[in-house]
Amino acid sequence: KDAPLPPQTPEMLQEHRLKEKLYSWIFDLVSRLQKGDLKPTPNEAKFVRDGKAEIQIELTARSPEVIEKLKAAGFEVVSEKGKTIVFGRIAIEKLASLTEIEEVKLILPKI
Repeated sequence: KDAPLPPQTPEMLQEHRLKEKLYSWIFDLVSRLQKGDLKPTPNEAKFVRDGKAEIQIELTARSPEVIEKLKAAGFEVVSEKGKTIVFGRIAIEKLASLTEIEEVKLILPKI
């Protein structure tokens, strides 16, 4: 008989949300920051400039309200594409907070 799954701690839930919504390079960056590791990964050089990540966000739906949520989280919108994609910059230490916005589906590095 299968053992019941252990209850999910807030940390486990947050990590699951991060893995679900962050491209692997961005997940690695967020994990590094959470551990207090100051050494950037080689991939970071491709999309991080002056402490800000250049990213593409895929949304479930784009609306003025969602854009406001992104801006409130520290995201600087540079351009929009199609109905659900926005490009922009955010301070690397604020990346994880974007995953808490329900409409954010996926965060990718903009290369």
